[in-house]
Amino acid sequence: MKLSKWGAFACGLMLLGAGTAAGGRVGETRVFYSDIPVLRWVGIVEGDGQSVETMMGFFCRNGKFTAILTTETTLLSSAQHALQNATGRAPNVTYQVDAQQPKTLPSQPVVDAGSRDPDLTKLAFDAARDAILLEAFTNATTQVFMRVLRTEAAPLEYTFQVAGFKQAVQAVNACKG
Repeated sequence: MKLSKWGAFACGLMLLGAGTAAGGRVGETRVFYSDIPVLRWVGIVEGDGQSVETMMGFFCRNGKFTAILTTETTLLSSAQHALQNATGRAPNVTYQVDAQQPKTLPSQPVVDAGSRDPDLTKLAFDAARDAILLEAFTNATTQVFMRVLRTEAAPLEYTFQVAGFKQAVQAVNACKG
């Protein structure tokens, strides 16, 4: 997946840090959003909510959300990425909504559109999985637990507290209009 919106996302975070009225943090939660017309997104930060080292981002694109997991940890080695590119597969991601049964989704590697280099700290999903993840985060009452099932290293586990997520989705008008 080519991803040019990460540069825009970084700009959006800088704007939020400057206190723009077109976005911000939902109360004291770990959820952030931007409703700038050309830069609409909702992000939920794992951990203390003070940094974006690990975040599940939902970016508005053509009236729908696109889901991207970005982490501080390498999710793929360069060799894995080359193999993944050849086969079109990236690590599977297991997600669990509250205490429900875990479910597994395939992911896609992310390639920076400007440099064409792989971004080994990000995973994307196809449109059907974007919708599934949005539904999971929207319907969760407390948390969504995610596990990245890497082949060359131990799985990575992340817990996202969903308080404020629905409000942020509403604040960006669910990517409509």
